[in-house]
Amino acid sequence: MSEMKTPGKFSWNEILTSDIAKAKGFYSELFGWSAIQTEMGPPGHKYVLFQKNGENVAGLASNQLGDWGDPSPRWASYVTVEDLKSSLARAKQLGGTLVSGPQEIPNIGQYAVIADPTGATLALYEAGENHG
Repeated sequence: MSEMKTPGKFSWNEILTSDIAKAKGFYSELFGWSAIQTEMGPPGHKYVLFQKNGENVAGLASNQLGDWGDPSPRWASYVTVEDLKSSLARAKQLGGTLVSGPQEIPNIGQYAVIADPTGATLALYEAGENHG
């Protein structure tokens, strides 16, 4: 998981959907992933870690709140940054907009979702001290 702390690298991918059970079954069958239910995130938030050969490969979460700008099912990608606050300011200078966040992930780090000038979304992720 060293990628989680390498600025400028894609560090995590997850599926956001309103039908967790269906997505869990589909990707488990398609890739042979094991699905592990976790207590990550805010209270009442369902989060599944997909694993392959005991290694975390992706996440699966509910997108009913539309944190990524719209509640449609989607794959979401995170890029690690050294300093979330300064990266958000730089994104704004370059024509990007804040879609949601910053949001703390307890014991993991924090992230915010931005949209580039064309509307494409991406999460900027700053690892916490105990993660990565």
